[in-house]
This record gives sequence, C-alpha cells and structure tokens, in this order.
Amino acid sequence: MAPLNSFSPLDNGATQKVLALAEEKKFSPGQTIFNEGDEDTNFYIIKSGSVEVTKKTTEGLSKTIARLKSGDFVGEGVITGKTLKPTSVKAIEDTVLLSLSSDHFHQLMDQDPGTMVAFLLQVLDSTNSRLDNANSKLMALFEINAMINRIHGDLNALSSGLIRRLMAITESKEGALILRNPFSATYRIVFSTRPDWTEKDLEALDLTQMHVLTNDQGHLLVANMNDLGAIVLQRLSKQNEFTEGTLRLVEIVAEQAASSIREASGQAAEKAKKMMERKYYQF
Repeated sequence: MAPLNSFSPLDNGATQKVLALAEEKKFSPGQTIFNEGDEDTNFYIIKSGSVEVTKKTTEGLSKTIARLKSGDFVGEGVITGKTLKPTSVKAIEDTVLLSLSSDHFHQLMDQDPGTMVAFLLQVLDSTNSRLDNANSKLMALFEINAMINRIHGDLNALSSGLIRRLMAITESKEGALILRNPFSATYRIVFSTRPDWTEKDLEALDLTQMHVLTNDQGHLLVANMNDLGAIVLQRLSKQNEFTEGTLRLVEIVAEQAASSIREASGQAAEKAKKMMERKYYQF
C-alpha cells in the first residue's frame, strides 16, 4: 500500500504497516458508506475526498455533525468491539476509503502487537482531540439554547446576546442579526456591532443561504434563519477562514433562533389580537 500524501495525525511507521492490510473502496458523490444503526465491522480511513457525517434527532431529522477529509477516519468503534454505527456517513465528492475489518486488527495484534498498540494509541489521541472539540461546541450550544429560552420574548436582548456569544465562540471580530419584513422584500438590522453596516451592505451578501465568503471586509459567514433573516459574522482578513465545523455550529444556532423568534412573534400577534378584541367589545 502506497503511503498517503496527506495523512495527519496517523502518518507514521505503525500506520503504514496497518495500511498494508487495508482494502481500498471507492465511493461516488452522494453514495452512502454506512447508515446509522447498520451492523458494520469495518474501520475506515479517508485516503482522498471527503464525507458527511449525520445523526438523527429525536424528531427523526438528519443533522450534519461533521465533514471529514483526507487523513480523518470513521467507524473507530470497531476497535473497541462496537459494530453498530452510531451515525450515517456518505461521500460528498469522489472519495477513496481504506477499509480495515475487525479481523485485520486481530490478525495484526497476533503478528505484531507493538505496531498494533502504537496505531491504537494514535487513533485514541486523535479521537480524544475530536471529542474535546465536540464537547466545547456542545457546551456552547447548551449555553446559547438556555439564553434563547430565557429571553426569547425580548427581540433586542436576544439578538444582542446571541451575536455577542457567537462572536466569542467563533472568534469573530464583528456580527449582526438582520430580519426580513414578512410583508415586503425589505430587511432591517436588529443588532450589529458595526455601526457602518447597512441593510444594503448585508443584503448584498445573499442572506437566503448558508455560506462563507472572503472579500475586502475579511472572512464572512452568513447563516440563513429559515427565511426569517440571517446571522452574519466577520473575521479579519489576517485571521483564519471559518471552518466547516464552525459553519455547522452557527447553522444550528440560527435554526434555534429562528424557531424562538417565530414563536415569540406568534405570541405577540395573539396578544395584540386579544387586546383588539377587548377594545372592540368595550365599544
């Protein structure tokens, strides 16, 4: 098996010995590698291409929790004897995986236990780093969700708190929340840390979809809020671009905020309706 061109953090002598046993598998864009709940005894290393990892919510909806590229791996539970896949994985582009079965691991453990232990320690270290990053994001989501639930009836406080927390979590320099008028095609900025940002400036970023871009203002992340509006975050040009993981985090927060704003708007409309009815009957 030829060495991988890009294979951090598992690029070492022990890894190359393990890879000599691997079977190469090719997947087309959109093709499923395995589904959540599948019985699968294989551990996969991404040789080239990229994959999307999804997990079902309690409502049965699939949510993207990660996008992995060359050098990453999936299905590591096999190493500890877990063969039921906790997530679904599909190829995003033409992807080549190196597949190692539980039998391969047992074979190597019998033939060369030192190499196998070194490989497992590398996998464990990489997994722990991934989990630490995931735990930080989960804690951030928990805190933001608690804040949304606490002040969802106050749009100004919600917008300010939401943007400032997202800026801190994503290491952004600026941020704004802009909402669409339901009766017209116009937008209004509810909160912004940049006084010089106008509705016209933000509308030019295309608020209808989730995307990232780089222009003379720096690196910009736009998160659509289910057509209610959008969250916009900016990093300076000298800072790193937004990662795929950050994009997914902000996407989840945008969905939470949209749901809360929609609920608060409905409650306000119902309250106004009842007030009008009382005034009508008083006359």
